[in-house]
Amino acid sequence: MKITHESSVTPEQIDHLGHMNVRFYGVNARAGTLALLAGLGRSANDTRLDDIYTRHFTEQTEGAALEVHTAILGASPTRTTLSHELHNVETNVVA
Repeated sequence: MKITHESSVTPEQIDHLGHMNVRFYGVNARAGTLALLAGLGRSANDTRLDDIYTRHFTEQTEGAALEVHTAILGASPTRTTLSHELHNVETNVVA
């Protein structure tokens, strides 16, 4: 897996329970996808996102430093299958 995106949890990403809102897990995965595509010479304009499946393991709180680890699981001329893991940098736990 390759680190494709780094970020931290900001106050505006926190939900009413004090955790990172679920949509920001997707925001980080998309940023990892776009970074990987850019590294392959492709852009979001020539790529269609078909499906995204998300599993949450641990809640992230304000200030947590995060990394998106990305792997290419398969590729063809018309399809690329990726796997992203969002890691908390300080604990090295998958989010």
